[in-house]
Amino acid sequence: MVDIRQTVQYANYLEKIGWVVEKSGEINYFIKKLPLVGSIIKVQRPEEIRINKIRQLSKKYHAFQIIIEPKTEFNLHIFPLKPYNLISQNPVRHCGGI
Repeated sequence: MVDIRQTVQYANYLEKIGWVVEKSGEINYFIKKLPLVGSIIKVQRPEEIRINKIRQLSKKYHAFQIIIEPKTEFNLHIFPLKPYNLISQNPVRHCGGI
């Protein structure tokens, strides 16, 4: 089942409120550009986590923060300890106003 955050309608909504949406395959990557500091990249409930694509977007948009909300629990060993910081292991965690 496709998560609502990976639908075209959700992507269109975020674009209307100022986010840039990059789509690669079936995965939406949401980018919020912020003055002076760069951007935030958010990946919500993807079927798979594509680290190379996230790195590419991070360089392109000068990301200072990357938020990955996994669809399910996943193996944390796929992420090296640096430069990644784990905010929460709970995929249902709400991200405030971001």
